[in-house]
Amino acid sequence: MNGLRGRGPALAACVLLSAGCGVPMKRAYLLTDRQAGELSAKLGTVGLPTASFLPKSEVLTPAKGALDGAGRGAASAAGALFGAASESKSGEVAAIGILLTPAGALVGGVAGAILAEKPEVVEAWEAEVGEGLRALGAQAGLRDAVLKWGLRKTSIKLMPLDGQGPASLEGQPDYSGLKDRGVDTVLEVSVLGVGLSGAKTLNPDLALLVTARSRVVSVSDGKELFSRDYSCSGAERKFKEWAARSGAKLRPAFQGCVFRLARSMVLEAFQLDTLLAPEPEITDKTHQ
Repeated sequence: MNGLRGRGPALAACVLLSAGCGVPMKRAYLLTDRQAGELSAKLGTVGLPTASFLPKSEVLTPAKGALDGAGRGAASAAGALFGAASESKSGEVAAIGILLTPAGALVGGVAGAILAEKPEVVEAWEAEVGEGLRALGAQAGLRDAVLKWGLRKTSIKLMPLDGQGPASLEGQPDYSGLKDRGVDTVLEVSVLGVGLSGAKTLNPDLALLVTARSRVVSVSDGKELFSRDYSCSGAERKFKEWAARSGAKLRPAFQGCVFRLARSMVLEAFQLDTLLAPEPEITDKTHQ
């Protein structure tokens, strides 16, 4: 396993978005026989455990009732006026805009109080979203996506290990016992958080946000060879849409994220982005 080590700090250099990432998604990658042999010699059998802790769930909701609506409406209106004034090239317009900011906040507060949903309505939606998030099976979903992508796109010998991963957010299990099971290296992947994120406005547009971590650990000496955190967010919807049918739209959004996370985790954890060559594109001339 010599030569493998983390490249860079724990914070991910790549933030994955549903619209795409810095790593192209349209090309398939394969190792050459020589590269596969060299990688197998370094890694041996790679165990893929499943984390057992529940990811953090931070869900931003629409304003609940008049009081919350007034506060958000005032903040949004004041922020918009102050921002427009600050960007104005005219000193007089900027000054007037800043002076009008308190009045704008008052108007926004009144509007927010009137337009905010009733607390019981938002709480019912919140329960539906919570049910949908719990049903995702986030930890197993990420591990399975990494296993599937790794088996399909590389020649790494991967072994699923159920119940062997971290039991807490900062947990670092002792993997030394896996040596007797023929495991030489561990690729540990875990979902740190799953929630809905956006601007704290009256009825914000919200995106599913998934944060995750991958670590590569040598079984023989417990040395951490690689560690990196990732985040992935997708398309935005209103909270009511996310809540519909027990959060039915959460699953496809989550699956899209974990596929992209899995791909980057495998490529970066084993530095395959420097080894792999793109498959030749198939065209009509290929078969002529």
